[in-house]
Amino acid sequence: MKKKFLLILIIGLALSIQTAHAGMVAQWKENAAAKKELKLTEKAIKNSFAQQTLYSNNHEYEKLKDFYSENYRNSDAFDKNTTFQIIKENYELYPDLKMTTKINNININGKYATIDVYEYAQASNLKREDVELTGDLEAFAHTIYYMENFNGKWLITAEQAIEENNSIIFGEAKYLDFKLTAPLIIPAGESYTSKVEINNLPRQALLMGSITQSPAIFPLKEEDDDAFRVLEDIELERIFIANKKNINEYNISSIAITRGQPRPNGGVKLYMSGLAFLMTRVNVIPENTHYERVKEGTDEQHD
Repeated sequence: MKKKFLLILIIGLALSIQTAHAGMVAQWKENAAAKKELKLTEKAIKNSFAQQTLYSNNHEYEKLKDFYSENYRNSDAFDKNTTFQIIKENYELYPDLKMTTKINNININGKYATIDVYEYAQASNLKREDVELTGDLEAFAHTIYYMENFNGKWLITAEQAIEENNSIIFGEAKYLDFKLTAPLIIPAGESYTSKVEINNLPRQALLMGSITQSPAIFPLKEEDDDAFRVLEDIELERIFIANKKNINEYNISSIAITRGQPRPNGGVKLYMSGLAFLMTRVNVIPENTHYERVKEGTDEQHD
């Protein structure tokens, strides 16, 4: 009887191990298939961004539009038509504009995905009619793209600008070391400081500068007027009040280098030897007027 019991126990144990093993194998196969599908999706998204970069660098405007859904919006509330009008104008202004992208992270959730991207752009030999100087453009953006799968094709439905810094520098200003800083994000109606720091002032030259505030609208328009002032220090700063119009904004700094040249018949001829435009983005958190602030000392909050 004892031997029979042991035999039944061994057979039962073997069957339970077999069943558990079969379940583990099935789960492993399912996980492996899911990982494979995830890798294929990541590859498809990376290929999409690589193609976008290629078309962007070739200024193939119409092909680039195919990667965006018709209901696309960005964090400045620009729709697809407005966004591509801006892109088209940039191609016309900067004929040799080139960009590179670096994907930091891809997060996939079913037919939706978020892509964290660094973007860099450059252009050279820029001309200005008012000065006989050539310039270079450099731009950086940290952007989150939101994508959705439409019948097997991943399209961009929205994007959120985290950080943007642009500069266009002409002539002698290329040799200056300067940076425009402002907060990346600020609540509407609050004050903040925007500052230009210059580490190597040019010798025997007059340096002038200004900082202005502009809403992130199209076309871009400066709403305040900051007259150029002579820079005798290594810093230029202004205090702004973030707008309450539910609009993000830009801070734009203009820096000019003026030099004097003696005239043969006496006197001095002044000329501009360098010019720089710096722009940085400030994301504004809009006011929420649909709730009451919690009173101090209470736990009550009302809609």
